[in-house]
Amino acid sequence: SGFSLGANVVLKLLGELGDTAKELNIWGCAVTGAPFSCFKSNEFMLKSSFSQAVYIKAIVKSIRDKAMIQVELNPGSSIDINKLRSVTTQAEYENVYTAPIYGFKDYVDYYAKTECDRFIDSISVPTLVVNSIDDPFFPPDSIPNENIHRPLNIARTQHGGHLGFMFHRVKARSKLMANASWMPTELARFISHAHDKTTN
Repeated sequence: SGFSLGANVVLKLLGELGDTAKELNIWGCAVTGAPFSCFKSNEFMLKSSFSQAVYIKAIVKSIRDKAMIQVELNPGSSIDINKLRSVTTQAEYENVYTAPIYGFKDYVDYYAKTECDRFIDSISVPTLVVNSIDDPFFPPDSIPNENIHRPLNIARTQHGGHLGFMFHRVKARSKLMANASWMPTELARFISHAHDKTTN
């Protein structure tokens, strides 16, 4: 399973593995908040003044501060800490830190080679993706259409934000149990379904 950027990593990996996934005992996958296109996500957030003021500012500060700690702990690092300190967008951060650390030319090269949208047609195991149409990180048109030639089920909820699903609740089966969130329950249900299909 995977969430947000982790969902991108999982879907990309499954696409790269293709038919060999089952040879590695991988029989199913369930993820949520998948950014199918990092390019579209980046452009979408930059167009929103709300996203710039709330999300981008907070996200960049968080990842920049963590990266600065890593640079300071490694005096021989080739990362320019002054440039890192001045980044204000995620693309700038990718250019200054992510791309050079992981061997990409820049953020364009990084996004082009790692976004899962390029790989999902090769997924060979039953896969569930739960994304919300009102996710503030992704434009609705970034969610691909389902393709009958791949075992990919894309569930689109009207509401849920980015990994929120605060009002999607599942009633407890017992008075001794608390009501559960719908999203993790749905992911677990799908994984259980995929497991049963392979063992029965």
